[in-house]
Amino acid sequence: MARPDLHIRGDAAVLAAGSHLAFGDVDPVTWELIGEARVDGHLPVAPFGAVPALDAWKDHGRVVHDAAASLGEDLDLSSLPKGQAVVFSLHATKVLGSGEGGFAVFGDPKDAEQFRSWTNFGFAGSRVSQRQSINAKMSEIQCAYVHAALDGWEVEREEWEAARNVIVPMLDALGIDLFESSRAGINPYVIARFGSEAFASHVEQTLAERFVETRRWWSRCCHTMPAYRQHGHGRYPAAEHAAATSLGLPFFRGLSERHAERIHGALEAALDA
Repeated sequence: MARPDLHIRGDAAVLAAGSHLAFGDVDPVTWELIGEARVDGHLPVAPFGAVPALDAWKDHGRVVHDAAASLGEDLDLSSLPKGQAVVFSLHATKVLGSGEGGFAVFGDPKDAEQFRSWTNFGFAGSRVSQRQSINAKMSEIQCAYVHAALDGWEVEREEWEAARNVIVPMLDALGIDLFESSRAGINPYVIARFGSEAFASHVEQTLAERFVETRRWWSRCCHTMPAYRQHGHGRYPAAEHAAATSLGLPFFRGLSERHAERIHGALEAALDA
């Protein structure tokens, strides 16, 4: 079971595994997947670097938590239940970016061993394939990128925190409603929430006219896309509202007061119009 606005690669993975894909709606405040008792597995997302709701899913059996952007948050994974896993991304758009790839933490060591074997030709202690598998190992050059990023991890954390300390007070002063994980944490997002699709579009256009870029991180929900329409059942109002009314604002390491002033001026013009 996946969120309608879930990253498409997660949805595709469910289908590639030969499983049936079913969408579900999200909580209108947290944008977390609402669990469904009639399915045998869940793929909830911790959106925009939010802390995964591990406790909420501890009794739901098979769960893969998509925590792609949550690396760096304070997480206790020692009590992760058997049959569950948390997956983090090392993509260039995330913290600790190394180009592509990621890693998974499992609640059961045996699951971790099977996964490691599956990513390495089915090898398990020998050069003999023990199961059907693929080659999904991280390349040596990418491992070098990860090690280099780790060397600068503390500096990167400080730079993300410094940038957030610049822009969040400015947005608060304008009365901009921010998604909760945009207020704190080590993630590369500042997501603003507006009351209607029309007003979000107005802000988007006004900022574009002033050469301030925004992004529709969720351009549309997956259940409306041609590849996934057959897996949707009706509408998912909370997910659709979140996709239509949210905008990603400029946010990057090195964001200065001068940058914030420019963003402030463009937003002020949009709010006053």
